[in-house]
Amino acid sequence: MKKSIPQRKLYLIILLFFAYSSCNKNERPATANPGQPATAAMLQKDKTDFAKTLAQAIADPMIRNFLKNEAITKFDADNDVLYPMVKDKILPNGQSFRAYLDAIIQKDRSAAPLKEIEANLPLLTILVPVLDNFSAESWKTESQMPLVAVRVEKDIKEKKKLLAYDNNGSTVELDYFKDPGEPILVIKDNEALEVRARGRQVTVAGESFVHQQSLAPVFEDGDRMYFFYDENLYHRGSFSATADPISMITDAAKPHAVQPAGAMGCSRWTAWSRFDPLVTSAFDKSIYNPNCPENVATVRDFVYYGIDPTTGTNTGPLKYNYRENITSIRCESLLTRSRFDDITEGNILDFDITVYTADSDPIFPLKKRLSVDKSKFFVTDASNPSPQPVDLTFNSLGLSPLELAVWNFKRQGDVWKFAIFEYDPGVTLTESRSIESNIGTNFSIGDEKAGGKFGLTASVKVTKTVTITYTDVSDDLGEAVSYWCDPVIKEKWPLNDNNVCGRGIGTIYRPGRENAGRSYDIGTGVIAITVEPRIQH
Repeated sequence: MKKSIPQRKLYLIILLFFAYSSCNKNERPATANPGQPATAAMLQKDKTDFAKTLAQAIADPMIRNFLKNEAITKFDADNDVLYPMVKDKILPNGQSFRAYLDAIIQKDRSAAPLKEIEANLPLLTILVPVLDNFSAESWKTESQMPLVAVRVEKDIKEKKKLLAYDNNGSTVELDYFKDPGEPILVIKDNEALEVRARGRQVTVAGESFVHQQSLAPVFEDGDRMYFFYDENLYHRGSFSATADPISMITDAAKPHAVQPAGAMGCSRWTAWSRFDPLVTSAFDKSIYNPNCPENVATVRDFVYYGIDPTTGTNTGPLKYNYRENITSIRCESLLTRSRFDDITEGNILDFDITVYTADSDPIFPLKKRLSVDKSKFFVTDASNPSPQPVDLTFNSLGLSPLELAVWNFKRQGDVWKFAIFEYDPGVTLTESRSIESNIGTNFSIGDEKAGGKFGLTASVKVTKTVTITYTDVSDDLGEAVSYWCDPVIKEKWPLNDNNVCGRGIGTIYRPGRENAGRSYDIGTGVIAITVEPRIQH
């Protein structure tokens, strides 16, 4: 029997439906709740779609030249090209970089719209890594057409392959920890920046990063404001070196460690003038006893409370214009380098340092981020096979000490803890940690401290539990502990005298000459830092 017209229409509609579904089976699925944040899988696909698009774009030498020129500016001290910062820049052909990429991505029906990628990935970054035979500076853009890889932090932890794409859409498998032997670019999130919505207030409490109120955004993109986590990054580009007495010393006169390979390295040594004057005065007065009996004055008693047994000064109020500062950081052994150094990391390592005490002050736990150049962090030489410290009080990058907080002995007692992570972007996790500290009772009604350490009075032991945050893919590098009794300077000597690492406290020196001092450091077994009181600037 002949089918009716309506039945024919129905069959035609069904046929067209299946044909359309077949043609679009690779298209990006619609989000169930458009108002909800994208899932981790969606964000990863966004990065992959962008990488494939960029791999096609760099077939054009104009795009290669554009990326090279942007990378060598090192706006964040690394060869990073932050996409939101450059997307509206005009290319030699009159198009914006964004328009050039958008014309490519629109041809791929399986890819997310560029507008959606931009909304989901505010820290989208193109890294030009430093490889054996390739870098931003050495990139021969007329002939070198890199692969475009996508950094996946979880894949690094799970020892999976690094996936890269060429301009034909083919996938190439690489190793995160081996030089690929050919040029690559890396799509990743930027670790140096924080994004805030316009109008959001700067906070200093809890697990937030502490920023100076006066710092302006690095740049703005619509309602998004971008700030550096590490305050040092604001002035690295404008830093100009001043005369440095240490740089004038011959290599033969510089202190070197004589140790077996893989052994612990030397703590920071620096010009005497780079320590705080009260700290050097305490050393010269021999107020640095690391054994610290109950009633013996310490360096911090002298600095924070003015207690000076050499003059009979036994009481004093807290000086609020002094702060603890992190003044150096070093890798304790090259054997741990592979834990946090892969070819997609870039040339800057970002360390999250969370400080917590037994104080109920809401500023604790206090988090800081420190960005360190790998070329300085892993420096060794023939005499010292262990990495040298990165001195934050003076170096060619213009780093300055990381200012923390006042050490209030009455409230915080005799212990500070430092939880250190090598930061990678990921899902934020929380963890409870505890700290036990001895609180002194040797204070008058006016909060004047009586005697060194606990004086002649009793102390009270307190335990506090704090919550710290980190990401699921950041490397936990352990905890370091600073005690009120710790010395700040271990030794002193003339700059033009030879020195061996660890020679000991009380080195003989001749007055009237430029001197150097070695800091006392605290370590986790992977990372070591020096913590010193300094006057607030």
